[in-house]
Amino acid sequence: MSNDQAITGDRPIDPFLHPFSLKEAFGKRYRIQMEESWQHEKPENKKGFEGWYEQVPTGCGGFIGLYQDKPAAILQFYTPKQRLTCRKLAEQFKDTPGVRLDDWFGGYESILYFPPELFKQVAAAVGARKKRQGRPLTEAQRAAFAEGRKKGMASLEKIRERENLSAVRPARNPG
Repeated sequence: MSNDQAITGDRPIDPFLHPFSLKEAFGKRYRIQMEESWQHEKPENKKGFEGWYEQVPTGCGGFIGLYQDKPAAILQFYTPKQRLTCRKLAEQFKDTPGVRLDDWFGGYESILYFPPELFKQVAAAVGARKKRQGRPLTEAQRAAFAEGRKKGMASLEKIRERENLSAVRPARNPG
């Protein structure tokens, strides 16, 4: 019995388990979202497969995600729109090994495959969404936000009171 089978019992190890993670590699700076089908997966099917569902949204309506994990990680930039972005990127990285472009439907959909080492360059070119990196608020800013919240809550209470009064008021008889 091999060492791998000793760890998992009689079942062989799933080669797709624990893939390359965008969140671990780039999650401190870039916004990571889960693919829309993630919420519909059963819990037993989610554990260990998170990396396949992680995406970095981009400004052009596409995303950067994992395409291949083994033998080497390959990322993909997918755009559903007819854009020259992928072609420009492919031209920019044409001499770089591991970069290739697939155009579908006459260029209406494009996928650029690239190694993780080029993530920052590709992310900058396609406008990948970054996390907010705001500095801590000063006491004056906190006080201003608190004052604005108090005013907003007071206005909301007035609106609710008006709605409650109009609901209690009997309807006028038109006759």
